[in-house]
Amino acid sequence: MCVRVDDLGERKLIEILQKFVADNGVLGFGDDASAFKIAGKMVVINTDMLVKKTDVPKEMSPFQIGQRLVVMCLSDIVAKGATPKLLLAAFGIPPEYEVEEFLEIIRGISQTSEKYGVKYVGGDLNTASDLIISGTAIGIAEKALIKRDGAKVGDILCVTGPFGLTGAGFKIILENAETPKSLQETFINAVFSPKIRPKLGLMLAESGTVSACIDSSDGLAWSIHELSKASQIGFEITNLETIIPKEVFIFAKKNHIDPYELALYGGEEFELVLTVPKERLEKAIKIAEKSGEILTPIGKAIPEKNIFLKKGEKKITIKPQGYEHLKTK
Repeated sequence: MCVRVDDLGERKLIEILQKFVADNGVLGFGDDASAFKIAGKMVVINTDMLVKKTDVPKEMSPFQIGQRLVVMCLSDIVAKGATPKLLLAAFGIPPEYEVEEFLEIIRGISQTSEKYGVKYVGGDLNTASDLIISGTAIGIAEKALIKRDGAKVGDILCVTGPFGLTGAGFKIILENAETPKSLQETFINAVFSPKIRPKLGLMLAESGTVSACIDSSDGLAWSIHELSKASQIGFEITNLETIIPKEVFIFAKKNHIDPYELALYGGEEFELVLTVPKERLEKAIKIAEKSGEILTPIGKAIPEKNIFLKKGEKKITIKPQGYEHLKTK
């Protein structure tokens, strides 16, 4: 019987591919980035791909496509506490694709790279049946990298930014979910114009306050499970409501959706999900404030290797769900 790639999905395929891939350097194979010491510098490399048919909602502008590629590529560099420096982008372009739209993508890449202090230094062009863009980001870590496997029992689980806005945005874009017009732009912008927090990632790495870190691009629930698996601990989430904006609660009520599920499983926020030893928490929060960001504690690491959401007296198991390429069955 022939086994198709969509029988396995992205994560199972990665497990199979692991035996063919050379050592991933300092970070290990399971991480989203690779890191190697080159000429006395710790170089962090990440590559990401965007395919129009599967990754780009039809309402997204070409400029926003370019913007999104940059954020995707830089996010995993930032989560390691490194400073993104260079970006390359390779294009597969349908012959009938309009030149002006292609140039708008380039403008999105160039301007967003510049916004984050990154040099866009070129790439490659080829013909394809769909628009495909593969980006590669290169960064430098001045201090020790923040890995996924450093969390210890008792560490405080923290996140940057709000959660649930992109979950609501995707419901509107893909399922035509109802929302007040006054809120629609907020949700759509969360999907179409994502942001990263490079200054905070670097400052936290330099301070030595963070024990483990990952970005939330695959969804908050999946990211927490990845930290759990890498560090061999579990988490109890106690303050999830503090990172869910009031707009998400309004949207969820109108559409009879659980707002906690929007926050946990929405994905594509590109926020930092990290752990901090309890005695360093106050320092980490002050560092976030100094960088103009907010770091919010939402739970703690526990010995039991499960992820629980505590709502009143109830403990609800958080499933390891998140977006997975190639998994259509």
